[in-house]
This record gives sequence, structure tokens and C-alpha cells, in this order.
Amino acid sequence: MEKIKIDRAKLFDELWETSVTRVAKKYDVSASKLRAACAEAAIPLPQKGVERPELTELHNDYVEIEKIAHYSQRNGDTVLTPKANTVCLLKILYEYSSPEHYISMPELQRLMREKYGLEVDRRTVTSSLQVLEAAGWDVSGYDREGRGYCLMSRLFELPEVRLLMDSVYSNPTVPKKQTENLIAALQELLPSHQRHRYRHLRVIDRVRKSANKEIFLNIELLDEAITEKKIVQFTYCRYNVNGELVNRRERRYYASPLALYAANGFYYLLCMNVGFNNVAPYRLDKIKEVVKTERDAFDPPEDFRPEEFANSGVLMYGGEVVTAKLLCKNEALDYMIDTFGRDARMTDNGDGTFNMTVTGSFLGLKYWAVHYLDRVKVLAPPALRDAVEEMIKNNMYGV
Repeated sequence: MEKIKIDRAKLFDELWETSVTRVAKKYDVSASKLRAACAEAAIPLPQKGVERPELTELHNDYVEIEKIAHYSQRNGDTVLTPKANTVCLLKILYEYSSPEHYISMPELQRLMREKYGLEVDRRTVTSSLQVLEAAGWDVSGYDREGRGYCLMSRLFELPEVRLLMDSVYSNPTVPKKQTENLIAALQELLPSHQRHRYRHLRVIDRVRKSANKEIFLNIELLDEAITEKKIVQFTYCRYNVNGELVNRRERRYYASPLALYAANGFYYLLCMNVGFNNVAPYRLDKIKEVVKTERDAFDPPEDFRPEEFANSGVLMYGGEVVTAKLLCKNEALDYMIDTFGRDARMTDNGDGTFNMTVTGSFLGLKYWAVHYLDRVKVLAPPALRDAVEEMIKNNMYGV
């Protein structure tokens, strides 16, 4: 059997950055053999609620694992029987066909022979196609289209995969390495002749990508804690001038998790800190060392709705919620609707401006109003107007 040699430290990093399943798929090894090799090489595997440990040093810096034995011309001792015909035919259709790219009978027979060492005749192919159709696969046979054979529909079509890939690529919450892994995994949803269109899509250093490699483990742990209604503890971070994530404070945070919510291009944990009654948002890419405790979470406020909190928490700031009246230039209309939605109350003044009444967190509205200072003016409440004016006076330009 062919073996693959992997750097031990690299394997440890990849396991804790992604998962055993993803690493096994990357190196074309079985997950069970990967676990066994890690145990032999003293590589700790990621576990729920367990912080990432340090990797102990060993004399052997590499790990050897047997690859999955696929049929090839060089590996003729691995023989598939005719029982595998239907499965292998489906894999070929999934890999090589689409409604824009049909496969002829001779090509199907060649691929079955070269990839799996199976000799099939027309009747065998027709029988396997009938089995796939009966199982719910939308397969086109020659008689149906007169052009050959293909998989007519998939779980995700090309434009949907492209949208998902672009979303992952542009999401700053997902670290660079995990972005590359996700894009590669999403490309596997497409037939091989469509994947070349996305070879240009790469993660580049200038894109704002998180430095937090625990993001996916955190999502899993927090989702589990929300489901089981358990208190969590975590470290919350901020960036220093070197662009490094450092602890915001010495003490760890204890919170009752309520929901995970995507807003403003980031992923947030909505929770209630132990000892406080208000809902607070925390950026998931700044959360580290999540541990689910055995303490039961407490109930959220009766009127809590994640989507309502996100709508009122402008820029995802929590705290006091106020209703504000704004005077806006017409050129700001698109920005206003992007932020507050199409249902916001607006009145056209007929002079190139309009009034708008919105509800949101005091802090969020203050920073948002300053951001659009040249197009928006706060009319009420007076406290919000005064806070905006105070920020303007304290500008760093000294004007």
C-alpha cells in the first residue's frame, strides 16, 4: 500500500485549524487510520471544550499514513466487482458531466475501465441509470436527450457555488487558510470542466482576514452550548498595533449564549453576561478559548429576537435603544435603506432632503451619524444630537 509522509507539526496545526474529516480528505487517507497514526505519533486530536495544547517534541518529525487504495493502472491488486457499477457510474457522472457537457457511451465505458477497472456494456449502463433514477437522481439517458448521458441537476448549481465561494472569500471572519480549504471544498461540488473558471479565486494578504484560527471550533462549541442551554466562558480579544490578537482583559468572560448572528460582514455571538441583564454582541473572530460549562444558562428577555436586536443594534452596538428623527439629503437614501430597511418611516421634504425616523441603539446611531456627517443631521432626541456634536468637537483635526 502507498504511504504518505506528513510533517508532524504541520499535521497538528491542520487538525486543530479544521477537523479530522477535512484533513483525511485532503491527504486521501481514512479518518480511522489518521486517528490511529496521530495516537502513535502523540498528536492530540481536537475535542469539544478542550483548549488547544502544546505539541510535545519527539525524535520523529514525520507521520506515515497509508493512503486509500483507489484503482489505477499501477494498483491492479485493488479490484472492484460489478456490484460497484452503479456507484462508480454515479461518481463519473458527478465528476465529468453537466447539462452543457454530455458523456457518450464509449467515453463512459473508457472512464469506468480507467478509473475503476470495470468493464461495462450498454445494458449494464442502462440498468445502473435506472437504479439511479429510482433512487431519486436526475439522470439523463441517451434515449431521453439523444446526446449522451449526464447528471441534470445537483444540490448546488454553478451560480450558487460561485455565490458561496465569493461569500467565503470576502468574509473577514474566516481566516486565510480556512478560506482556501472552504473554496477548494466548494469547488468539489462542481463538475471538473467548470472548476477551471475559479482558479483565479485566491486568498490574498491584503484582504482583511481574521488571525483567529479557532473560528470553526468556536462555532461548533457555541452552537452546542446554545442547544444545551449551558453557560460558556471565553477570552475576548482586540488587535494591537502589530495586528496581533491580544486579550482585552485578564478575566475571562462568563455568558449565557443566545444566538449566533451574521451582520455587517461579521459573525456575532449574542449573549447575556453573567451578572448583567442586557444582551451584548461579541465578534466571533475575536473570541478565543471557548469552554462550555455545566452551569445552566438563564432565560433571555421575553421580547428578545436575534433579528430585532440586529436591526436595532446599529453597527451591532448594544445598550440603550432610542427612536431618532433624522434630516437626510436625498443622495443618502440608498445608504439609509441599506442600514434601516425599506420599511423605515420617511417623509420627502421636496427640497432635496427627507426626514426619517429610526430606532436603534444610542451608541450605534451616534457613530453611524458621524460616519455620514455630510449627509445626515440628527434632529432628535436632544441627547443623541448633543453626543454627535461632542464627537465632532473632539475630532483629531482640531477644527
